[in-house]
Amino acid sequence: MMTAGQANKTLGFTLIELLVSLAVLVVIVTLAVPSYQGMAERERGVTAANNALSAIRHARSFAITHRVDGVSVQLGGDQGWPVTVSDPREDPPEEIFRRERNHGSTSLAWVGDGNLEFGILGRAGDGDELCVSVGGSVRYKVTIQSSGRASIEEGSDGC
Repeated sequence: MMTAGQANKTLGFTLIELLVSLAVLVVIVTLAVPSYQGMAERERGVTAANNALSAIRHARSFAITHRVDGVSVQLGGDQGWPVTVSDPREDPPEEIFRRERNHGSTSLAWVGDGNLEFGILGRAGDGDELCVSVGGSVRYKVTIQSSGRASIEEGSDGC
């Protein structure tokens, strides 16, 4: 029972405090979502480039280790996926390595003739390049030097 002179204390938040908190939360989410989407797209591109690079390095390693001439890297028909490596000693050539697409928005395309083969010493052709696209725009380029070494570069120069 209340007596005269006692204040009525209420626990909780007022409507104004809740609305201000909600407005701050909306602003934070509005700023964070585009940044997250850009980061996720970059990660998809890096993963796709690394998958392609893995297949290329596997082909080179197989050619050197097994002393096989003509180990090839092929792109599949679904926007370049899957990436496969074939052993030319078999007829027809046997698939020895395969990398699947990591996300539906990534695609691969060779620059030039699109034929990458490694010789017994792990050497490749004339500086082949593979472009990696995410969401329709080229993000990364896998460059294969004539020595057979492959590396990933960010950007779309030459693609």
